[in-house]
Amino acid sequence: MIRFAFYITTLLFLYTFGQALRADELVVIKAVSSSRKRFVIQKGGIDGVSKGQISVFSNKYATVAAKATEVTHTYSMWVVQDPRASFPFDKDDFIAYSNSVDTMILEIPKMKEDSRELVFRTENRWILRGSYAFGLSQSVSETNTNQITNRTSFQFEGLYSYKWGPHWEILGGLRIDRDNATQSEPALDIPTQRTMAAAEILYHFDYIRGTENNIYVGTGFAYGKSQTTVEDTVSAGPALVAPIVKIGYQKKLESGSALLFEAVTESIATSESFTDSEPQTTNVVNAKMSVGYKF
Repeated sequence: MIRFAFYITTLLFLYTFGQALRADELVVIKAVSSSRKRFVIQKGGIDGVSKGQISVFSNKYATVAAKATEVTHTYSMWVVQDPRASFPFDKDDFIAYSNSVDTMILEIPKMKEDSRELVFRTENRWILRGSYAFGLSQSVSETNTNQITNRTSFQFEGLYSYKWGPHWEILGGLRIDRDNATQSEPALDIPTQRTMAAAEILYHFDYIRGTENNIYVGTGFAYGKSQTTVEDTVSAGPALVAPIVKIGYQKKLESGSALLFEAVTESIATSESFTDSEPQTTNVVNAKMSVGYKF
């Protein structure tokens, strides 16, 4: 009886010791989703992984908790627990894996105490955006403003986005405007085209609960060249759009891309002149609605 108890105790010790050795081990990342919320490791049911299990993945720079959502014999898929976080590792990276509760208890205070242990993975995206704008107010030097009865604009932007933190994002790129002003006396349609370099800075609020969608606000400016045609005569000069003030909604798609919906107000100033004539200054305040695609 004593010998049997000894064997049982020895087996339990070896099993516990083996589990402790396996509590912290290196695993290789086999795949990472484009949204950076899900990833796959080569560790499955045969290794003791079970669906719903929460484990810690870390290296010397970052630590993240994830939950197993799909488990096969040799592989498992995991989803990052914090909806505000992205998976900070790449395919083929070797990282430490632990399913030890003690390890999790030790890691969480370290994450809170030293922000250097949490590294936000920067994002680089492209944005294509189209807008429809209409004039709220306007003034044109040496012209009766009442003669301009309507001003509308279609705008297109191609922007490069760099998100360097959980909340902050900067954008830069090309903007092309096509305005049309309707004059009453004499009856004329006066088209204006502006080609400008544009820049913005955005602040993203936290995700709406239970989603990966968020509201954001931002400001920016654009500067370039303006060209207006009046009865086959062309005037040209510099154009400045500042400030641009906006509020937007970002809708994440399954592919990791996103749809953008924005309400914007902006002030546009141009100083154009015909050949051998004094510059004519135009100031317009626009309101516009924009739809964009981020990828």
